Amino acid sequence: VRQAFGLGAIDLAGQSWGAVIAVHYAAKYPQNVRRLLLLEPAPGSSEYLPAFQKTILERLTPEERARLAGYGKDPGLTSDPVLCQEWMNLRFKAYYFDPGKQDLEKLAYFDGPRVKKFFASSAMFGPVLMDFDLYGMMKEIACPTLILHGDHDPIPTAAVERMAQALKNAELRIVSSSGHFVHVEKPEEYFPAIERFLARK
Repeated sequence: VRQAFGLGAIDLAGQSWGAVIAVHYAAKYPQNVRRLLLLEPAPGSSEYLPAFQKTILERLTPEERARLAGYGKDPGLTSDPVLCQEWMNLRFKAYYFDPGKQDLEKLAYFDGPRVKKFFASSAMFGPVLMDFDLYGMMKEIACPTLILHGDHDPIPTAAVERMAQALKNAELRIVSSSGHFVHVEKPEEYFPAIERFLARK
């Protein structure tokens, strides 16, 4: 995309798992990245994923955990858009500080073909995403970096604090009373923080 538009150095943002991709790009092509934004990032290492999964389950009721497990065993999950939406909405509930802010219609765009592609891509990239460590790579990134993280994010705050320590020029902003989707729960803090960071010389 950068080459197609004839751009020089860019401001690169990655959200959630997209932050993992952004870190890889910034490490491989440092000359192309002016500033880096890691927004509600996934952890920098797979060692934090068990704690992430544990937190999600702890935030659900026993009944909800049973429903979630039932969806996972249903063979229709990988092709039925209704089942997939119900499964994802239930899981995403645990991503919020205030589950009432979850928009249950946000996955309405899922249809049969999209569901199949989602699970096919997950099967392809899943092994890579389950075994990774970016912290060594982060030590080579020198561009100014903004990290935004909600204090109620199921991704451990320790994982994100470690990112800020590994990066040479990082600012970590932890937003209170917010989960993984800070842009939904605290937009009045999220977007101004990004704008201030990008406005710096």
